[in-house]
Amino acid sequence: MKKYLGFFREIYFKIINSIAFYPSFIATAFLGFAIAMMWAEYTKPLMDLKKQIDFLLVADKETAKSVLTTLVASLISLTVFSFSMVMVVLNTASANLSPRVLPGLVSKKAHQIVLGFYLGSIIFCLILIINVQKNEETYRTPTLGVLLAMIFGIMCLALFVYFIESISRTIQTDNVLNQIYKQTLGHLEKWKSKYQNDHTSLPNRDNWTYLYSNTNGYYKSMAENRLYKLLEEHELQLYVRITKGTFTVKGFPLLSVSRDISKDEELIDEILSHFTFYVEEYTTDHYSYGFRQISQVAIKALSPGINDPGTAIRAIDMLSILFIEKTSIPDFGYHHHKEQIKPCLFYKEFSFEELIFEMLAPILAYGHSDALVMLNLVEACKNMMYANKLNKKCDKVIAEFVEAIIHDTNEHISNVTEKQRIKKSLENLKNNSNLDIPSLM
Repeated sequence: MKKYLGFFREIYFKIINSIAFYPSFIATAFLGFAIAMMWAEYTKPLMDLKKQIDFLLVADKETAKSVLTTLVASLISLTVFSFSMVMVVLNTASANLSPRVLPGLVSKKAHQIVLGFYLGSIIFCLILIINVQKNEETYRTPTLGVLLAMIFGIMCLALFVYFIESISRTIQTDNVLNQIYKQTLGHLEKWKSKYQNDHTSLPNRDNWTYLYSNTNGYYKSMAENRLYKLLEEHELQLYVRITKGTFTVKGFPLLSVSRDISKDEELIDEILSHFTFYVEEYTTDHYSYGFRQISQVAIKALSPGINDPGTAIRAIDMLSILFIEKTSIPDFGYHHHKEQIKPCLFYKEFSFEELIFEMLAPILAYGHSDALVMLNLVEACKNMMYANKLNKKCDKVIAEFVEAIIHDTNEHISNVTEKQRIKKSLENLKNNSNLDIPSLM
């Protein structure tokens, strides 16, 4: 059973990030409320309440049926239109931004809650219609339920207005970028506060043994608390050798452990079951996904079909701030309980050099013919140097990237005026830093 924990965890992540998760949950809650309301409708406390608000209630059976039927038809139309708008937004975001941002848009909770409220209100009205009896002798109109149905209908209209306003903002490039940026910056700040004034170092792993992956896919998460307890129980130390989002195949050396456990297959399976593999990238999972999504939006904006260098420049500015925050975070992470001093679970994190290469190098490759993009890349390096004076380990990485900018500028930009602007910015960068970089020809 333990070896299937990873599979069940993957299913769990797919369910909670599905566009149908909150609507299904809310609709089920409305169904339960409708059944409870039908049971409590004619109890003495509610009968006394109905006498006090009699002027708001619909007592006539035909009128009640007409109101409920109208509400059901109207709410179904609202639901269909709203779902159609979601599909339009996803299609537009995929075409104009990047397919990588779709998981975050699909799993947006506010839109799911609105759609769930629509479905729940429809179910509530249908339950009421069923309970409008045809037997004239025993018939009693569920007047309080009809009143609640009308209130839910009015609330749905208000939510529809909010939904249209929200969906119109969601489709805007600046808002999508800003949302990803804020989520990523929040993650980096949490990491920064976690490792601030921390002097923990990686253990010597020369004599450690490998554990090999038993599945294919993109490594996305692990159950840290349960894995830590397992390691503590068996007096093991473990190091995850790859960063989140890395693609692995069966037989890949995924982990390193402090002693040889190759003969204990049950323990190996149990350790591997705490790791989850899936394709989607959510910025809430890891800060690197936010970096990657912003970079992909910039690359898509520079494509001939979109041709929007302004969006690319905005993305570069955001990335420069995120890179500055990253310089305060170590290239590895660890996990331990608060009462324990010595950690036993370590994992690899992206280095500053790896992030620069993966996030900015593609932007340079696609924007090397645009002087504004090149100038903005130089300004981003300058900003990182200004904010990074106390952290010299990144100087070499920035210097190498600036050399790549100079090389591409010489190769692809022939306009003298544009070259002079870039040269002036490079000289300013060189004069205000210790970077050893060549001059622009």
